[in-house]
Amino acid sequence: MSLMSSPLALTAILCCAACAATQTSRSDTASARLQQLFSEEWEARLADDPLLATAVGRRGAGELPSVRPEGLARRANAAERLLERLGEIDPDRLGGADRVSYAVFRGPREMPFETAADYEAYIARMHAFPDWVEQHVANMRAGLARGMCLPRVVLQGYGGTASAHVVDDPEKSLFYAPFQEFPDSLPASARTRLIADGRAAIENGVVPGHAAFLRFLEDEYVPRTRETLACSELPDGRAYYDWLVRHFTTLEIKPEEVHRIGLEEVARIHSEMQAVIDGTGFEGDFAAFLEFLRTDPRFYAETPEALRRRALPAPDRGRRALVV
Repeated sequence: MSLMSSPLALTAILCCAACAATQTSRSDTASARLQQLFSEEWEARLADDPLLATAVGRRGAGELPSVRPEGLARRANAAERLLERLGEIDPDRLGGADRVSYAVFRGPREMPFETAADYEAYIARMHAFPDWVEQHVANMRAGLARGMCLPRVVLQGYGGTASAHVVDDPEKSLFYAPFQEFPDSLPASARTRLIADGRAAIENGVVPGHAAFLRFLEDEYVPRTRETLACSELPDGRAYYDWLVRHFTTLEIKPEEVHRIGLEEVARIHSEMQAVIDGTGFEGDFAAFLEFLRTDPRFYAETPEALRRRALPAPDRGRRALVV
């Protein structure tokens, strides 16, 4: 009797096929929901962040993303809703690629200057810069009030970053660079207008915005920053540090365990390096060998050609290894 001639066997096969079809249908449904979620989240992010929209080729308005408390709260609420919706999708119903995307999701291009609209958006953002700075200053003041601030030592010399943009001539500003070269498609009349508008935006937006931020740093923020270093010294710092470890390792692991692993890895690598040193017959300790590597002329190429000869064989060996 053949397999197909048995009614029982045929029924079993039909049941298996139906089960497989159901599983495929469920997988397709879960995948469709995931892709829809990705699409909606992406569009919402582009709408919320004009800089990102520009970076990916969307010609957005000349705006800057809000960092006011209500804007930050809106993003936090949106992220929470997103995770809730993501949690409603069973990753076991997803195919391989979608499952990876799910896990990654759970856990550059420069601004274009090709059209007059691109320049106008850039100019509008420069005009909006002082207000954007004030939003950040308000958040930083709130952080100072809570004791959430940077260590003072890391801000040494930081004022120079802001002062470099406080210029007496717009053409000295780094923000003037796009107006020094235009695409051929822009006529001379448009270039003249955009240059004038750009200069005004730098004078009235970029320069006063950076000047205000510099004053805030020097007069208010830096003097009130903390002299401690560890983030565990912040309010609820230990819990915050534990969260950072989970966030960056993507593991349910404590800082002490990360430290232990680090020490073990350093010891392992040191041991392997020592074995290499011993194999060379070098007479001296570990520190002496490192100094030997840093200072002995034999380890330095004397000409560009010699450097090329030494550097190129390594990729060649790698390619041969990949072929094998």
